[in-house]
Amino acid sequence: MIKKSIIILIILITALSVKSQCKYYNKVNADGEKTGLWLMYWDKEKKIPARKFHYKNDRESGVCKMYNSEGKLMMKERHLKKRIKVKNYNEHGKIQQKGYGILEFHTDKIRFYWHGHWKFYAENHHLTGISIYKDGVFIESKENKRIKRNQVNP
Repeated sequence: MIKKSIIILIILITALSVKSQCKYYNKVNADGEKTGLWLMYWDKEKKIPARKFHYKNDRESGVCKMYNSEGKLMMKERHLKKRIKVKNYNEHGKIQQKGYGILEFHTDKIRFYWHGHWKFYAENHHLTGISIYKDGVFIESKENKRIKRNQVNP
């Protein structure tokens, strides 16, 4: 009885260790579509991330991140139902701009464009301006009055 218990325990431990060594990312489903977590790296040792994307039915979903060659976050996307919330960061990890984009899938191409309000920031995280886009076409720009006032009165 004890021998059987020990053998079963060894089998369970072996099965769990084998499962934990399985690659759980960069998978495709039965239809050959990307699914789940997809990781890409800048280096062969897989220490410096380049992209970390989530897929559902071969389309990006959830939160997706892109990194520079030093492994610092450069862009973050949150895929919502009909649009994508985008944040771009500078080399110091400070936000440079944020806004929404639209991703359209056509039979022959994929189109991404800016839509709505895009906010732009200075190094000190102060809002410098807002630009408005409609279907990827620039409509108007609004400058932050506080920045304008600071430039007039140093």
